Amino acid sequence: MSALESVASSSASAVETNVDSGDEGLVSILQRPSISTNKQVVKEVPPLLGKAYPEIKIEEFLGEGAYSEAYSFTYLEEGQIKRRVIKLSKERKALEFGDNYKLEKEWVGGEWLAFLDYRSKNVLQTHQAIAYDNVLKRYILVDAATVQALFEDENKRAEIRYTLIGTVSEYIEGAQTLDKYMLSDDARDEKTVDAIAEQILQAVKAVHDRRIIHRDIKPGNILIGKDKTLKLFDFGFSLHPPFCPEKRYFDVISPYFAAPEIYTTGYYTSEADSYAIASTLLQVATGKEDYFGVKGDAEALKYVVIRGSRTLGEFAQRAGVNKKLYTIIWQLSFRDCQRRDTAAGVLRDNYREVVMGKKTSPSEAPELTVLTITDPPESFDGDSVVGEATWMNSALKCFFNVFKRD
Repeated sequence: MSALESVASSSASAVETNVDSGDEGLVSILQRPSISTNKQVVKEVPPLLGKAYPEIKIEEFLGEGAYSEAYSFTYLEEGQIKRRVIKLSKERKALEFGDNYKLEKEWVGGEWLAFLDYRSKNVLQTHQAIAYDNVLKRYILVDAATVQALFEDENKRAEIRYTLIGTVSEYIEGAQTLDKYMLSDDARDEKTVDAIAEQILQAVKAVHDRRIIHRDIKPGNILIGKDKTLKLFDFGFSLHPPFCPEKRYFDVISPYFAAPEIYTTGYYTSEADSYAIASTLLQVATGKEDYFGVKGDAEALKYVVIRGSRTLGEFAQRAGVNKKLYTIIWQLSFRDCQRRDTAAGVLRDNYREVVMGKKTSPSEAPELTVLTITDPPESFDGDSVVGEATWMNSALKCFFNVFKRD
């Protein structure tokens, strides 16, 4: 039985709570089939939040993804109205991807990793978890410091079995996701793109410093505020390698940001995040998602990514991006994952000059010959690529050397 299924089966033993002590707007949200059909959720969660956030009031629907819905809310703190964001998991997805919502002795993954202290202004700060305690059979609020302590100490997790229901995070005034911002006229200004690139690199470096693989870096998972500060968020598919069984490496998240080795072997490493950064920067610089020109054809995309020559660097040149950005994209997107630079590498070696240390310097970046990428041949079988020994060996070497790069 999954964690959320155990929530439903234990509703009879739940502690009765007065719904009126919470916000009625939140009650109506929790009653939506997309969030939960569980009466226990509706009874316990609003009062729980109402106690932590006096005079809580749902303010605005911010948007939804495949796995969650987000709302802003106001509350009273020391006589002042404050704002935060609540993100609620969709129950069906939580049941389907159960590991992403678990915190227990042998596993801490998914959105639980958003609560770690990344010490970066470019990672969204997540304050509290709305969770179900599968041992005590009740809903609880877990603060970020507690999650951090549980993450670091296996003994403290020995008797813990939590299922994540939602999160409470900081509110960013005037924020929008980068995929929407990049459609604006000023998004492709050279200085703006440069600032965006540096902040994304800072965010990913902070995540990798904690030995976390984000696995879903893309413009839709990056917020940009009115002051142009970026915030990386959505850790729903994140991994901490020591916790993850081998099977956890076989999910392809967002095809346009999937590195070649993910198509050939399925393995995710920190190098796959590097490739996703490059793809994100190319999209921001061009304002286009389908720079490959495959028009959403999954097999054609797979063919171009695997068979193309230095695909992202080549497309960056064809798009006419400036030399500095081209070099960053080129270094982060080698098909051979062992040759890719890291976010830390680009920043460490004086980002402003994009010096690559022992790797190829900007002056040595090739002037790529632009190739015309045609549709894959009719006889193309995407699965046959998996058998290519060269790429399989390269990807496996990356897998067995996760986070060991200097």
